[in-house]
Amino acid sequence: MRSHDVIVIGAGVIGLSLAWKLQKSGLRVLVVERGEPGREASYAAAGMIAVCDPHNDRLMQPLAEISAAMYPEFVHELEDESQEKVDLRNEGVITFLDPSSYSALHPKSKALTAEEVVTIEPGVVPRANAYFLPESWVDPRLLCSALLRAFKHRGGDVASGSPVLSVTDNEVRTEQTIYHAAAIVNCGGAWAGQLMPPNPTRPVKGQMLCVVPLAHPTPHPPVLRHVIRATDVYLVPRSDGRIIIGSTLEEGGFDKQVNPDVIQQLRSSAESILPAVKDMRTHDAWAGLRPGTPDGRPLLGKLAPNHYIAAGHYRDGILLAPATAEVMAALIEGRTPEIDLRPLAPNRFQR
Repeated sequence: MRSHDVIVIGAGVIGLSLAWKLQKSGLRVLVVERGEPGREASYAAAGMIAVCDPHNDRLMQPLAEISAAMYPEFVHELEDESQEKVDLRNEGVITFLDPSSYSALHPKSKALTAEEVVTIEPGVVPRANAYFLPESWVDPRLLCSALLRAFKHRGGDVASGSPVLSVTDNEVRTEQTIYHAAAIVNCGGAWAGQLMPPNPTRPVKGQMLCVVPLAHPTPHPPVLRHVIRATDVYLVPRSDGRIIIGSTLEEGGFDKQVNPDVIQQLRSSAESILPAVKDMRTHDAWAGLRPGTPDGRPLLGKLAPNHYIAAGHYRDGILLAPATAEVMAALIEGRTPEIDLRPLAPNRFQR
């Protein structure tokens, strides 16, 4: 059995980004995944790098700004190592805001008139309080695939298909075997609350669907170029013509069942903003489990001398992945992270 310096529990975008970062630093890393790598919350995500969202927690904004700024180089290096594309796009976001639901707009936000909305996105039905946000987005399924391949290309190891049963000082026990390492990191997503020791993360269900043009792929210009965000729905275009429509926020444990009525409501809301959706077919629908915490902020930091956690990213796992990998790698390697992690300390809920 190979020996490892670090064991990362969880092969979502957070765990894979950290594992890749540590492996590049010369450490020997093992990723332990209960199912198939990249197939839980990251697979279900829309992929928005929503750094300008006015609903963002102000205490989270420094980490969000750093992470969004890292993305171009993060993707460039990842695509170079993996030889896979992740479909990073930066056309920006048109958002229709409810002024009562936020405290302040991001400085880079630009108000749009109805005429300006139609000019830059002709197929969209304008709503009140329209703004343009200079944000990017990725295809998270492609992102995780590229991360996994790049990590393995660097010599990283993956053990998948068996849940972690227990974690002790330097030991991770699964149904299949026992692994040892000098450091262990809990990146277990919605399941992180069951490990090292129990912590206040919980699953928050989100249902989504994907629609495609009837003639797919299409030879004509795409139906949608920008991400559209409203209070009741968002639409995220992919470069191949697909449109991702989401999403709900549901407290219901680990249930990932799709409700046809909910999916139809999401589609109807999307059609009210982008009527062209009426002439598109539903490609598939799914539900994912976001890892939530009591205050909506992730748990980043040290739990014990050999134990760390990077979990609870809720709706911002894609946005925060590069910076989370950077600050957690600094902690594990004995360096000082470039931002203050005290607002995200994993012990902040303890009396």
